[in-house]
Amino acid sequence: MKEVLIGLIKLIVCILMLLFAENQFFALLSNFGISTSEFSPSVRELFVLGLYTLMFYIVYLMYQHHLKEDLKSFKRKLFPNSLMTIAYFVVLTVFLWVVNYITQTVANSFEISYQGLSFYNIFNQEVDFLLLSFIIRRIILMPLMLAAVYILGVYDLVRSKSSAMFITGFLAAAVATINMNGTFPVILLNVIPYFVTFFALSFIYHKNQYNIWFSGVTLVIYTMFAGLLIERIS
Repeated sequence: MKEVLIGLIKLIVCILMLLFAENQFFALLSNFGISTSEFSPSVRELFVLGLYTLMFYIVYLMYQHHLKEDLKSFKRKLFPNSLMTIAYFVVLTVFLWVVNYITQTVANSFEISYQGLSFYNIFNQEVDFLLLSFIIRRIILMPLMLAAVYILGVYDLVRSKSSAMFITGFLAAAVATINMNGTFPVILLNVIPYFVTFFALSFIYHKNQYNIWFSGVTLVIYTMFAGLLIERIS
């Protein structure tokens, strides 16, 4: 019971941090009389990058046993494991594209507002510090944190591994609703991509001897390249 309680607290703390830390960070600076609006974009971005690095370190501390041991295992066969994550990325992207098409069709039939999949496009931007910082925090650190928190957090609490996959998807979908507005049908359709993504990532975790780096690296590759791949298949 004690382990479950500790696991639940870790999960809640990490989710709250991922949701609100950035906004609260700048509010805290304002309370100390530091106005970041007066900073140059590069200096402000440096503050944000530092915050994300700290957040990643906190998540790492929370789940360090899994992350350290799984990374050692992943690195033992780095090349084939990396190829496997690329394969997972392709399958995940195509699967999400199909799910998105079906969901969009249903939304159009019932005249429901559906935003669909969205992607980062970094390949037509000038390479500078702002872009590099964005890549580090939003395309590398954030996906790794999301995979660790949602998947490891749930698997630490749920003994049934098949149930854990569904709960991981539901948790990601539930958290996504916090930033959504609209009626129940609108929200229900718009959280489908979140549910499918993290259900699939949890499945990848389950099928690779519970190694979180397969899911984390797959999500990093998806975040960076999914837009390009869907452009090719659309």
